[in-house]
Order: sequence, then C-alpha cells, then structure tokens
Amino acid sequence: MMAGLGRYVRTLLVTGWRAHIVWVVILAIVVAVTAGAIVGYYDTPEARATYIASMDIAAELQALTGVSGGLDQVGGIIANELSIIVIPTLAIAGVMLAVGRTRKEEDLGRTDILTAAPVGRFVPLVSATLTVTLSLLANAAFITAILVAFGVPLVGAEAGSAGPPDGGALGYGLALFAYSFFFAGIGFVAGQLADNSRTATTIGIGVFLISYLLRAYLILSSSDAWWLTPVGWFDHVAPFADMNWWPIGLLVGLGLALIAFATLMHSRRDIGAGIIRGRPGPERGSRFLGTPAGLTWRLVRGPYLGWFAIALAFALVFGAQTDVWLGVLEESAAIFSDFGFGTDADALTNMTILVIAMIGGAAGIAQMGTFHREERNTRLAFLLSKPLSRTRHFGTALAMAVGSAVVLVIVAGMAYMLAARLSAPDMFDAGPIIHTTLVYAVPAALVTALGGFGVGALGRGPWLGWLVFGVGAAISFLGAAMRLPEWAFNLSVYDAVGALPIEPIQWLGVAVELALTASLLAAAVHGLRTREIVGG
Repeated sequence: MMAGLGRYVRTLLVTGWRAHIVWVVILAIVVAVTAGAIVGYYDTPEARATYIASMDIAAELQALTGVSGGLDQVGGIIANELSIIVIPTLAIAGVMLAVGRTRKEEDLGRTDILTAAPVGRFVPLVSATLTVTLSLLANAAFITAILVAFGVPLVGAEAGSAGPPDGGALGYGLALFAYSFFFAGIGFVAGQLADNSRTATTIGIGVFLISYLLRAYLILSSSDAWWLTPVGWFDHVAPFADMNWWPIGLLVGLGLALIAFATLMHSRRDIGAGIIRGRPGPERGSRFLGTPAGLTWRLVRGPYLGWFAIALAFALVFGAQTDVWLGVLEESAAIFSDFGFGTDADALTNMTILVIAMIGGAAGIAQMGTFHREERNTRLAFLLSKPLSRTRHFGTALAMAVGSAVVLVIVAGMAYMLAARLSAPDMFDAGPIIHTTLVYAVPAALVTALGGFGVGALGRGPWLGWLVFGVGAAISFLGAAMRLPEWAFNLSVYDAVGALPIEPIQWLGVAVELALTASLLAAAVHGLRTREIVGG
C-alpha cells in the first residue's frame, strides 16, 4: 500500500523545495527583524504598561491582533505584534502548500506520470502530507529559536511576571504549528473536493477569511464565543498568559481528521476528477474574452478583486474610526516615536496610504506571477502558436497589472479621504490626502514593473518585485527603530518619494521612480519578445 513512498517524497521535495523553504526563510526574517526592533523598548514595567493601555483603548485594534494576553512579558508583546502577520500567513501557507502538493500536481500532469510507476494508491497524498508537515514544523522551529535568541524563555515565564510556568516560546511555536497544520488539513480536503487547484485554493482561503472575520466580529461584540472559529482557538492557547494545551490538541486532531477525510475521498475518485466541478463556460466566448485584455482579466480578476476588497476595507475602517486610531497614537506616543511615526492626523494618513500602496503593489506583482505560471505551465506557448503578437499579449498584461495597481491605490485612498472627512472634517483636509495617494501610487507601479521585468526579461518569476517590496516595507516601518542612517531610507521605494503628508514631496525621487518604471516596462516587453518561451 505504501510502495514507493520514499521515492515519491524525495521527488516532491526536489521539484517543490522552493515552495517549502522560501516562505519559511522570509517569515523567519520578518520575525527576527520585528523582534529585534521592539525587544529593547519594553524592558521596563512602565513601557509595557503603556503598550497594554494602547491595546485596551481600541477594540478594533484587538480585532486585528487578537486577545491572547501576556503583554507583561516581551514574548507576549512580540507574539501580539506578529499576530497580524502570522495569522493570515500561516493559514494561507498551509492551504497553498497542501493544494500545491496535491491538486496542483494533478493539474500539471505530474501525478499521472509518477503513479505510472509501482507506487501505492495512497502514496501521493501521504507523501504530500509528510512534505507539508515538515515545512510547517520547520517554520515553527525557526520562530521558536528566534524568540529564544531574543531572550524569551523556551519554557516558563520571564522573571517577575505572572506568566504560566509551562508557557513560553515552545508553547508559542507549537501553537503556530497546530494552527497551520489545521489549515493544511483544510487545503488537503479542498484539493480533493475541487477539480482544479485554483478553485481548491479559493475554497481554503475562503474558510480562513470566514474564520478571521468571525473572530473579529466576536471581539468587537465582546462575545465569549471564541470557540466558534479556529483563529479563536489559536488565540486561546495564550502561551504567555495562561498556556492552554487543549486548543493545540484540538487543532492537530482536527487537522488529522481532515487529512483522513481527504484520504477517504482520494481513494474513491479518479486522478484529475473532483466532486466540485468548474462551471461549463458558454458555447461562445465574448469578443472581449478573445482579446489579450479580456484573457488577462479573466485570469487575474479573482485574486485582484480580493486585494481590492482588502484595501478598500482597510481604508474605510481607518477612515471611519479616526478618533479611535488617533487615540491609540496619542496614548502610545513614546512607542510610535521610537518607530519614526508621529501621532497626529497627518501621521495617520501617512500610515494608512502607505499600507494601501503596499497592497496595490502586491496586487500588481501577483498578476505578474499569474502570467509567469501561464508560461511555466506551457499554456502561453500554446496561446502564442496562434496569430498573436508576443509584444501585444505581454504588453497588455503588464499594462493592466501596473494600471490596476495604481487604480487600487487611488480608489482606496479616495475612500479613506471620504471616510476621514466624514469622521473628523476639521482634522483632515482633502488636498494632502489626494497628494499623498497620487504620489504613493508611483512606488506601487514601480514594484509591479520590477515584477514584470523578472517575468518578461528574465523569465524567472516576479521575485525582484517582491524583494524590493519587502525591503521597502521593512525600512519604512522598522528603519527608525533599527536606527538606520538617513541615506538608508532612500533605499525604500516608499520613503524615496517622501513621508507624505508629513513632509514635502521628494520630486527627484518621484521622477527617478517614474523613469525606472518606464524603463523596466520597456525592457520587460523587449525581453519577452527576444527570449525563448517555455514550451515553445
């Protein structure tokens, strides 16, 4: 029944090692930078009391970060700051790894090839489970080790705190693994239900979004029904406040149950088949779908609309609750000043539009990733075998990615302006918000163009865009805390245009970024036109 398991596992690791390793390394770097930037600011009871007060002032802030407690310890503060990153990242990573090692392998035809060899019927799913579990364990181990390196006890509480004797970094790491393992189970089930990886990923991420929004609603409504959502189970582990072990067991147990259910479905279906089938399209497509713009929009519309909804919701939440967020800034003025942020209306506008610009850039880079996958799956080569110009097709996709990133930033920025003006008309002027939005749309276009350059000219995926995006975000949010020299801030595509509306526009930075964007777009189109297409 398990014949060929070892060879199958090795094959999955060799062909998909980037998917299993790169995200772990990137998240570890984010954790290390975050922990290193804040650990020195909360070494006194007074500093921690200020932090606790800033968290208590807004239920909206708790809805984003959670309510796991333990904020009298630096480990609890680090975990609280990381929650807004790790909660979505680990859930989405678990789903995408599980779908990628199962349904996506079937979509690409590799499962057919591998199962032509003498392997057991359950070997593909068992091998996927083992490789995904190893990746999730590695992530938990890295984060645990990083916390210990910054002085968080492996087991137990900090001296002088009221933390649990069995909590600490180890409990936090195990909670992270259990949480991500549960959502990997969701991904394995989704991979058996759907007949394609895109639908399976949508199902898995949809389950997370429902869980996350339900948890936010329960916190905002002061409800004790946290047990209704797996995100609430993760919060309730509380390794720096209470250390409840049973949510970890529940998450792992349900993850195993989901994998068992996926195994049962796997044993009763043919390779490539699924219970949930894609809707058959119309007999004739629209004329728009037959154009490069129509095809590109059909491929990217789902993820893009998701990014758009996130940006719009973020803008409306921060714009409609300006009094709450300004209260948080003022209550924690000393802390925010250490991170280089002010505490007035301009500072709130700067942080909000900056995040929106990052969301817009991420949406644009992701579209370039979709184009790259079309090439790697040889569908692009098939499409270009028709009388279709490479330049026209890729140029259209690239222009739509840059344009949609800019549109997202502008629309979300205007939504923030309207909400802020309605919330506090005497404190927020339309002019500075409009200028900030338009200027921060430039970095969003630049990182998208960098992603397009990596896809078009290099044929290596949009990693260059993600790299510049990540470096810029780290410098903008943590540069002051890391005491970077002034010149280092110009390395961030966001700081290079100016910290608007707090500071004047850096017109030289804007001009340079616009010139770079135009040059990268031209080089990307020229590169794709002259290089060999995969599968061509």
